[in-house]
Amino acid sequence: MRNKDVEKYIETHLMECTRANYNDEDTLIGLPYPYSVPCPDHFQELYYWDTYFINLGLIEKGHLEQALNNVNDFFFLIEKYGFVPNASRTYYLDRSQPPFLSMMVKDIFDRTRNLEWLDHALTMLCREHSFWMTKRMTPCGLNQYGSEIPESTWNKRFQIMQNRTGQTLPEENKHAIARTSHANVESGWDCTPRFEFDAENYVQVDLNSLLYLQEKNIAFFASQLGHSTVAKEFQKLAENRRDLMNRLLWCEEKGAYMDWNFGKGHFSPVLSGAGFFPIFAGVSDKTRAERTAETLLNLEYPHGISACEKNSISGRYQWSYPNAWAPVQYIAVRALQAIGKHTDAKRIAEKYISTVDDCFEKTGRLWEKYNAVVGSINVISEKTEQ
Repeated sequence: MRNKDVEKYIETHLMECTRANYNDEDTLIGLPYPYSVPCPDHFQELYYWDTYFINLGLIEKGHLEQALNNVNDFFFLIEKYGFVPNASRTYYLDRSQPPFLSMMVKDIFDRTRNLEWLDHALTMLCREHSFWMTKRMTPCGLNQYGSEIPESTWNKRFQIMQNRTGQTLPEENKHAIARTSHANVESGWDCTPRFEFDAENYVQVDLNSLLYLQEKNIAFFASQLGHSTVAKEFQKLAENRRDLMNRLLWCEEKGAYMDWNFGKGHFSPVLSGAGFFPIFAGVSDKTRAERTAETLLNLEYPHGISACEKNSISGRYQWSYPNAWAPVQYIAVRALQAIGKHTDAKRIAEKYISTVDDCFEKTGRLWEKYNAVVGSINVISEKTEQ
C-alpha cells in the first residue's frame, strides 16, 4: 500500500517540477524549452546529472516530450557555452557535472528513431566531448573533475571546503584545497573524501566510465547516420580509454576499480560506490566485474549502498558513510543486473525502496539521501553554500 502512496506522490509532483523561463533573468539563464527541476520548492534551475535520472522517470511515466525538452535545452547550453554547465545559472558556468548527456540522447533516440534530431545531437555531443578532452585532461591520459579554476576564486572555494567539512584546513594548501572543492561540486559528490584534498592529481573512476559510454554512444550514433569515419574514431577512443582504465584504475589489492592519484602514484584511500560505474558502463571484463561486485557489496547495509566505506578521514562529508544516495543505488543495481547478479540487484533495490517507503510514511516527503545503516533521514549533511 505504501508503494502506491509513494508512486502517487511522484506522479502528482513530477510535472509540477516543470519550469519555463525563456529569457535571461538575473543569474538564471533563459532556455528555449520548458525544463525539469529536481523538486518543487528548491533548486529552481535545470541541473545536469540530476536530469538523467529525472528523464528516466519522465519516460517511464509517459512524458517523453518533456524528457526531449530537457535534452534540447542541454543542446542550447552547449551551443551557447561550449559545454553543459552544472546548472542553468551564470554562477555555475565555471564547472560541468557528470556527463550523462549521451545516455539521455540514446534514451530519446531509442524511442523516436529521429535521425534528423540525432544528427544535431551528434554535433552537440562531439562538442561536449571536446570540452572534457581539452579542459579536463591529465598527463596520464584519463580525465578528471574540476582541473582548473582562476586564482581569484581560491579564497572562496577554500572557505567553502572548510565550512562544508567542518575542518580548519592549512592555508598553505589553499590552491589544492580550492581545486578539490571545485572537483567535488563538478563530480556531483559534494563533498566526498574520495579525492582527499588533492583532486588536481586524481582521475575519477565514474567520470572516465561515463566518458567511455559517451565515446561508445557517439560511435553508435555516427554509424546510424552513416558517418563511418567519426564512428571509427570514437570507437578507437573508447577502446583506448577502456585499456587505460583497466591499467590505471584497477586496484588488484582491493579487487575493485578506484580513483587514482596519478601525481603521487596511489589509489584513493576510500572505497566508494563509484566503483560500480565501470561495470555499469561495460568497461570491465567478466572476471574484474565479478570481483568488483563482490568487493563493493561490502558497502551494502540494511537499507542500501553507502556512498563510501566506513573510514577514518576527518571531517563531515555527505557523500560518504553512512549516506545512501539514489544515484548510487541505481548505478549499483544496473551494474549488478548487467553481470547477471539479479538476486543481489533485487535485494539492494528492495532495501532502498523499503527505506524510502518507511520514511515517506513517517514524514510525508521524499528525501535526497537516507541513512543506509539505520534507515532514517538522520544523515550527514553540510552547509549548502556553493
